[in-house]
Amino acid sequence: MDVMVLTVIPEELEAARRVLDVGTADRDKGPDGTVYFHKTVPSALATEYAVALLCIGSAGNPEAAAVASTAIARLKPRAALLMGIAAGMRGKVRIGDVVLSERVVAYEPAAVVSAGGTTVEEPRPEIERPPHSMLQDAVTYRPAPDRVHSAFVRSGGAIPAAPPGQEAEFAAHVATSIAVRRSTIASGEKLLRDPSKLHAVRRLHGKVEVGEMEAAGFVAACRISAVPWMVFRGISDFGDELKDDRFHGLAACAASAVLFDFVTHGLDLGRFAPLRVNGVGAVPALDDLPHDLIEVLADEYPDVRDARALWGRAGGKTGDVEQVGRPRDLWQRMWLSAVNGAAVRPVDLLQAVLRDLPNNLIVQDYLRRMTG
Repeated sequence: MDVMVLTVIPEELEAARRVLDVGTADRDKGPDGTVYFHKTVPSALATEYAVALLCIGSAGNPEAAAVASTAIARLKPRAALLMGIAAGMRGKVRIGDVVLSERVVAYEPAAVVSAGGTTVEEPRPEIERPPHSMLQDAVTYRPAPDRVHSAFVRSGGAIPAAPPGQEAEFAAHVATSIAVRRSTIASGEKLLRDPSKLHAVRRLHGKVEVGEMEAAGFVAACRISAVPWMVFRGISDFGDELKDDRFHGLAACAASAVLFDFVTHGLDLGRFAPLRVNGVGAVPALDDLPHDLIEVLADEYPDVRDARALWGRAGGKTGDVEQVGRPRDLWQRMWLSAVNGAAVRPVDLLQAVLRDLPNNLIVQDYLRRMTG
């Protein structure tokens, strides 16, 4: 998979299913029982992305970490996105706004210490920022209102009308169109129904505007697996008297619409799009590689100068692999890496080739750019 999308509750999953247009035919079940939905979506910055959608099913950072780790190990995504609803700070965001994570603050880690004969809790929050490449995509992403609105409608979204007597409250605090912003998200194990708690967390980090219960676990799983990540949160309430379940649908649909628009118009995973040849991966065309890298490959594998000998003949049939010549053992090793006929991305094959080359600055630089 290119992109793994993780949701938390069924309402979020259904909004994402509608915007991605996935049905039962796109459904798969992993060995651990996790249900995945698969879809290929167009990309303005690449050709297309293969997307996998799944749902944790319950709230909490431990559950998010466990499901995300298992899914990453199975899908090997190039990017992972967490999407769902969250509480926001009144006056900082509006209900229906969508926040992309500039950073995630795990606010509950602490030390219990003795101070002057009294036991006190000393906060030790952990702060994570998305990888530079993902932050750059978020910074340069320009959500066109018409595109986002179209995706919002497709997801089943609608702006709720104000009940009698609450018109002024709705006008001040409920979005009438989908707005996207970058912000700091606080993540912990507490369901926030008291706005004073979110304000207390903000005292730990002055840019916190959103509170939720899964991002810290999700981010930990992505960090360990070195997978670029981003969190998308639709604001559903302020954790106060305006809290109303009617906004869950609004927030879930808004978040799914922005996530879809980001994947199709903002996410740049490079030019190495998935290629599947009889279930086995192929590599990019030789012409797609920088000249200096071609020279390094040519020094190690002279046949690389003939594109058809190495790149064009290494997909589809074992006989083709046997005929490649000098790189034969390399390609056989790649062939065996396609366990059970699973599709292998060109970028994975090319990275494996580069890692077999003598270590030099050109190879190091290209590997670094490939992995963001």
